[in-house]
Amino acid sequence: PLDGRAAPVQLGGTIYPAVPAKVGDLALSRDGVDLVGVVSGRAALVRSQGSAMVAVPPFATELSPPRFDSRDVLWVGGSTLADGRQRLHVASRADLRAGRAPSALDVPWLEGRRIAEVVVSPAGDRVAVLSLNSAGQGARIDISGIDRDLIGRPLALGGALRLATESDTPVGLVWLGESSLATIEMGKGR
Repeated sequence: PLDGRAAPVQLGGTIYPAVPAKVGDLALSRDGVDLVGVVSGRAALVRSQGSAMVAVPPFATELSPPRFDSRDVLWVGGSTLADGRQRLHVASRADLRAGRAPSALDVPWLEGRRIAEVVVSPAGDRVAVLSLNSAGQGARIDISGIDRDLIGRPLALGGALRLATESDTPVGLVWLGESSLATIEMGKGR
């Protein structure tokens, strides 16, 4: 377990672990039971286990902020340890609780890009990806459909619909509904 600076907190029937200062970009499952975060340096993911935070088996570096979708599947972007390619990684809560690392989805339209943000639509049918070029610039937003198996695990993504943006400063995305997506951008003082 990772050591936290504060005591665990209990809200209702759920005990939340103390989150160490070196853990950020937290994601909470839909029912509020599972907590996941990225360790500083973006090379490790941790998850809650009772009143402690424990490491997820290594699978990637350059991790994006993790997000749970409406079906409680965890999504995170990162460079796989096997070949260094940027991929989307997914894991069910059962996989995480069993100590399994997220599995990689091969996404050809992300070749040469670094994933900065991944958000899944409210119904869980589409994913929006904010990515940057290798220099950390040239922001691009793509939307794709999600192909899932019978129990809801993502198997693949379809082709990408590239959204035009006139700004090089997007820092986040949020779905406003099933077909509306908003971009969060860094201000330029205008």
